[in-house]
Amino acid sequence: YASSTRPVLRRKVSSWPLLTSTKLLHVKDIPNYDAHNIIERGAYFDREMYAFDTPYYEQIVRPLIEAMNIDLNRGTADYLILRDDRMPQNTATSPDKFHVRVSDFSVSIDSVTLKYVSTGDGFARFPYSYFPYLDVRVDGKEAPFFRSAMHDIVVPVYLGEHTVRILGRASPLSRWTF
Repeated sequence: YASSTRPVLRRKVSSWPLLTSTKLLHVKDIPNYDAHNIIERGAYFDREMYAFDTPYYEQIVRPLIEAMNIDLNRGTADYLILRDDRMPQNTATSPDKFHVRVSDFSVSIDSVTLKYVSTGDGFARFPYSYFPYLDVRVDGKEAPFFRSAMHDIVVPVYLGEHTVRILGRASPLSRWTF
């Protein structure tokens, strides 16, 4: 199919499952937390991972949520937690003055496009699974992205109105074989 014929989900939103912060924390800096347990156990693929009455939740998820200190009303956290070894600098924007409003987003089979307005620089955790060959762009320019502790991606957000586009890509080996 040509990309113009692929079905697209598009809607205006007042809130979106985008979690934002001006600060990042590496998973290894969470006290008494086994930073490798999610990946080594493959637990982020288990259905029971997020069920409140399982050991996974208490051992793996709750410590991350507590360290993040999420404000559900504002869609912000004190910290977004990375497991990526590349660690960008935290921003100078005051957390009290930082707000990101999503104005539009669309989802197709191979991409996500999100438009936002931000009151400062910071970071946003997208509910999009991490894959090292993603093509992430802000306003059409290649942008860095980082693997979060829960295996989704964190992308820098900038003051003003911007568009983030995430496009799935095949790995070099997959492209070579096809």
